[in-house]
Amino acid sequence: MLLYLNSKRDALELYDGEPLTLLHSVPLSTIEFNVLYVLYDNSYKPCSRQDLKKAGWPNRVVGPNSLNVCIMNLRKKAKSLIPDSEIRVVPSHGYKLLIPTAIQLVEDGELPNIKPSTVAKRPKTLDPEPVMSRTLSARVKRPRIQPSVVNFDDEQQRLRWEDLILTTCIWIYAFALYYSIYN
Repeated sequence: MLLYLNSKRDALELYDGEPLTLLHSVPLSTIEFNVLYVLYDNSYKPCSRQDLKKAGWPNRVVGPNSLNVCIMNLRKKAKSLIPDSEIRVVPSHGYKLLIPTAIQLVEDGELPNIKPSTVAKRPKTLDPEPVMSRTLSARVKRPRIQPSVVNFDDEQQRLRWEDLILTTCIWIYAFALYYSIYN
């Protein structure tokens, strides 16, 4: 298996097979590509946070969390390609890219000629079941649910008026009590 950092498409690509076929490609933002390029170029060696910030954000001052977010996104994208890959924190040194030994890192000029449209074929199933299209007559007809109309009878209407009258009486009593105490 080959892991290739494609500078033309800003993508991380995984190839396999004797005639190399593209298994999976993950698009990268420009910042992610530049940071990953430094990690990729110094694979298995720690890269300082300052070097990664200079690569990702040249001539710019960024917040302290920007590199952490970029590394988090790169970890997710690398894991989607290779589950065993990781970008590890090296205390007091920075970060380093770790790729399993079964996967070879390939530089820009080292990749053999590959047709960009070559994509790995999906595995075929042994006994594919035919897909049956459902005609109108074969569809299950569900009954429509009609919205129910709520009709209040006199009993429920009277209870509402009683609640309103009771609430009004409580407010009047509260005001009368307030004025009798404070006036």
